[in-house]
Amino acid sequence: MPTATYLDQLPPDVVHAVAHAAARDAVRTVLFLDALGLRPPPGQVLPLPAGFLLDLGAALRLLIWSQAGINPRHVAGLPPAQEALRGVLLSLRQPPAGAAQAEAPGTLARRVMAAFVEHFAWCGPIELDADVTLGTADEEAVLEALADFLWAHRPR
Repeated sequence: MPTATYLDQLPPDVVHAVAHAAARDAVRTVLFLDALGLRPPPGQVLPLPAGFLLDLGAALRLLIWSQAGINPRHVAGLPPAQEALRGVLLSLRQPPAGAAQAEAPGTLARRVMAAFVEHFAWCGPIELDADVTLGTADEEAVLEALADFLWAHRPR
């Protein structure tokens, strides 16, 4: 993922899409934590690590994709939503001594955002309120559809 110094080199559509996706993740995260009853008392904050919150938003996005019929593993080699969510929630626990090192906090969030930028229509969530995956086109099918369209709309 590019650092802040490279944001001015990215197309504005990418920056806007990433900001919109991050805002949607944040809303989902708040709603999820609220549904679990993890709400701070009025005037206080709930001290949760930033990496955990970012990864939780990413896991919830994987869940949304899965519910929409998008398989995160097939699209971008990401873990299944249930597995990702379980891993994120378990990351708050202290690992037992000698346990294998888990992914660094925020890693899932970076991977999911990169998958979004590389494999999804950036304007899908903004214009359609839906995530739209992009695949490789069958060139012959595209040319045939174009020929059919041009033939049907030829001047007479």
